[in-house]
Amino acid sequence: MAILRVRPETKHRDREDVRKTHGKFSTYHYEAGEEEIEYDLTHRVEWAPFVANGTLGNPLDPYQEYTMVKNYGTVPVLLYHNTISNFPNPAFSRVILPGHWIEVVDLDTNTQPRIWVDSALYSSPAECEVLQVGYQYWEEEEPEEFCDLWAVGHILGDGVLTKHYPELGVWANVANPITDVDHWLADVAGVDDDYYWAVGYVLDQGTPAAGLFAFWNGAVWAEVDPETQPPLYGVWGFAADDFWAVGGPFGGDGEIWHWNDIAWTQNCVPEPEYGNTYYCVHGDTPTNVFAGGTNESIVVYGGAGWVVDWGNPESEITWYGTWTSPLATSWVCGGTAPWIGTPGPMGAIYQRVGVGNWVPNLIEIPEPPTLRAMWGFNDQDIWCVGDYQTILYWNGGPMWMQVPSPPELEEYEIHYRGVFGCWPWAVWAIGTDEFTGNNVIIFWNGAAWTVVHGPNLAEGDLLGLKGVWVT
Repeated sequence: MAILRVRPETKHRDREDVRKTHGKFSTYHYEAGEEEIEYDLTHRVEWAPFVANGTLGNPLDPYQEYTMVKNYGTVPVLLYHNTISNFPNPAFSRVILPGHWIEVVDLDTNTQPRIWVDSALYSSPAECEVLQVGYQYWEEEEPEEFCDLWAVGHILGDGVLTKHYPELGVWANVANPITDVDHWLADVAGVDDDYYWAVGYVLDQGTPAAGLFAFWNGAVWAEVDPETQPPLYGVWGFAADDFWAVGGPFGGDGEIWHWNDIAWTQNCVPEPEYGNTYYCVHGDTPTNVFAGGTNESIVVYGGAGWVVDWGNPESEITWYGTWTSPLATSWVCGGTAPWIGTPGPMGAIYQRVGVGNWVPNLIEIPEPPTLRAMWGFNDQDIWCVGDYQTILYWNGGPMWMQVPSPPELEEYEIHYRGVFGCWPWAVWAIGTDEFTGNNVIIFWNGAAWTVVHGPNLAEGDLLGLKGVWVT
């Protein structure tokens, strides 16, 4: 067993010369001649160039490069960085969750960032291993990862809308057989690029009256019709035999359905004394799943069954989005505006601080509009979007901060309905203009939101967005 310590002597700046460097290794085999060394691969440091609409880099980074550290281990890792002094600075400390990245922007044009990663969570700098970008090292070729995404909605007078972002990275409409003008898809979720479920509803005189399931097998979409189901608005999955779909008639008892890789079946939900409709569902594990809806209602699935966790029969707030972090911290977002109809005010975000205890988060906007969706990467990196081009970001601070929408959309009244990210520097959001029917897809590159698709005149409404990581 050997430990590689990367030294901070070199100061390379050429991205073609320095692309990847490594930290602490084990169970990683390298053979050179008669020498065999095993290393412990618990984290890695990388350069990452950014491309957005033909423009390289982040304006905060004069060399148009990010430095990033990823934790490949099974326990959290503590990272320190400081661009000036060659010692760990607690003021710049961040926790890297297993499988997650931390970005470090080098603001000093003369030096490289100094980075320390302490995989054992020691507090003494002497026990931390020094990592320095700029040290080239041999490595085997790793499998490439890409992000596969679907956005779903409705084409006016022409059935449901399905848009795909495949490996080649170009958003495009994909034909589907669901062409009834009253059919809408509200949400989508997948576990692989050839295994997605989308859910929605069928309108009757402008009101959702029945449910809709659609399945993507990697080649075509197909409508799946159980014997009976209510309007459906949210879906989330963990595996091919473990998907949840939520919905219910407006003003009636909410319903939750489960897919076991054979059939969709209704799952029992203990209702409070007032009726609910559920609009969102998400969980960090198959035994920690949350669904939210009208009357601030929130139910949780712990593996044995659904139980009521929160609700307020006097409230006009409906939860439209929910997200739970890898550390099992949960959030919900919503507002007083209806699912269909005029966007409205009174947006809110609540955070779970214990069983049955949800507290409101502070929001930088004094009177935020209704919020529709959220997605994150850890407890300090979460996005939330909503009506009137509202984009909010949570970095673990005292309140949710407003982030500007792309300036080229100022002439539109875009209402964002979905957000999803594969990496902290690759996040997408979807929306539709209230007056023209233009839909739009925007992209966060780590520095700013830019338009990557649209506005598309009268193409259709976009309501749901999710994707998967594919190796």
